[in-house]
Amino acid sequence: MLRAIDTSNEADAIDILARGLAKRPRAFWQTCLARLHRFGGNAEANTPVGHLLMDGSTPVGVVLTPASVRIDTNGRQQRLINMSSWYIEPEHRWRGPMMLRSLVRDPDAVYTDLTPTDSVQKILVALGFKPINAGESIVILPRAAIGSGHGARLVALDAVPEHGIPARTRHLLSQHTDYGCLALALEVDGCWHPLLFKSCERRRIPGVRLVCCESHTLLKRCIAPIARYLLSRGKLFLIRDLEPGEEAGFGLARPGFALKYAKGGEFLDRTDFVGTELSLFDL
Repeated sequence: MLRAIDTSNEADAIDILARGLAKRPRAFWQTCLARLHRFGGNAEANTPVGHLLMDGSTPVGVVLTPASVRIDTNGRQQRLINMSSWYIEPEHRWRGPMMLRSLVRDPDAVYTDLTPTDSVQKILVALGFKPINAGESIVILPRAAIGSGHGARLVALDAVPEHGIPARTRHLLSQHTDYGCLALALEVDGCWHPLLFKSCERRRIPGVRLVCCESHTLLKRCIAPIARYLLSRGKLFLIRDLEPGEEAGFGLARPGFALKYAKGGEFLDRTDFVGTELSLFDL
């Protein structure tokens, strides 16, 4: 049995997360839940911030479900729900597939799992999820900064002319600046393309992770001005996903690493991790 996380049982969810995912302290999970509430994507999508797996009246598992709303090509609202940060007590793990199956029943929603373990990946495939990347690339920004910008330039999102980017997109990305993200826009041939990067560190070296991009092709073509902008903000590397058959370019390719999965939606040549654990949490 699943029970939606609300104010009456949020402490139980935090207890299980802190106990089961012990690499992160209790305060980390308290911050994550607070950010989900503050961001408001779950409220707009009419989706709980997570669920408890119950054994009678006892919580034995938890899954967070950060959510947000997109507008599809037909102008209809579509929910994007991220299956995140889940843990089940060892003696109840046989119930994991049933738990996930009960959470991905809406045929009109897009579901993602962006940090699945190897064992969870097998469950996801059985539930109709498909991989949306082939691994990761770590772009070394000082190397990438050398070269032509092809006339492109990168600016802060709030510097884009009013009608350059849809108001809904502008608002959605701007909200993320409160959670350690850089909301930017790339101008190419008079057109504006939104970008969102999440600040991160690896071995105390500052960098960013790509969490929103309309076109990987365009990003790679204009990587030099992007790299120069990020360098000017003290960032030294960029983590982005590899597509099948793609070479890393200006850095290190890690095929098969950090695989991500989705059920529904279109992720070819684009990244959309807006409103998910990768943009809201400090992983």
